[in-house]
Amino acid sequence: MRNTTLCSLVLVVMMSGCVKRQTGESAEGDASAQTSIEAVEQNDSNEAAQDGNEKARDSIVEEDWSDASMPEGILQTLPKTAILCDIKGSFELYKNLDIECCDEHPNQWSLWLRDKETGKVIFLIQTNNDAEPRWEEMTDANALEVPLEQIAAGDCDQVFLIPNAPGKVFVEGCPDGRNIWSYIYDFYMQRIIQLPTNEGFVDFDIQNNYIRLSHYRYYPEGGRYSVIKTFTYSGRFIGEEKQDPEENIL
Repeated sequence: MRNTTLCSLVLVVMMSGCVKRQTGESAEGDASAQTSIEAVEQNDSNEAAQDGNEKARDSIVEEDWSDASMPEGILQTLPKTAILCDIKGSFELYKNLDIECCDEHPNQWSLWLRDKETGKVIFLIQTNNDAEPRWEEMTDANALEVPLEQIAAGDCDQVFLIPNAPGKVFVEGCPDGRNIWSYIYDFYMQRIIQLPTNEGFVDFDIQNNYIRLSHYRYYPEGGRYSVIKTFTYSGRFIGEEKQDPEENIL
């Protein structure tokens, strides 16, 4: 019995070592990626290595933002009408309806960050109900950097702090009643990118630090289908897969 127990312990240790080696492996970078995206992505890779990248989505804990610090900015008072959207580490992310529009114009929202421990609040960004998505400049490859004042995120339907990526905020909205435009904002670098998709957020691949979004295209003979596109948090395109035909919108 004692020998059996020792053998079991040895087997567990060996399996654990294999799992750690497999988890620590990282994919090779795409040589054709844009220079600015590669530079930011390298920094993301270093942060990911420190985090370990071994957490599944259902087991996300606040510690993945525990070392983050409050970005520079003018301290302000959180609007009384602000809505809490997400919490990670000591940070709370809020959105506030600044201008309620009518007719076909989308509402205008602002995003706010609050440190629970200090009570400090800063303004992050504001959507622009007159902004146009930079669709004509995009391809099916990498994300496109856009001006901070040109966020066409409509009603800010989805807003959250990105897991394992301190400083990065995901925001998307549907300003035209049809297409959903998605953005990733880095409040440390004061940089925002628009992802080349039009059907919105699907989920995260926490182990690889990827984000997946849906995108529709049209068949030459008519009708449309959807694909799931995968990107790094810095906007580099990884790949895509076609959705189940039963789930497609025709």
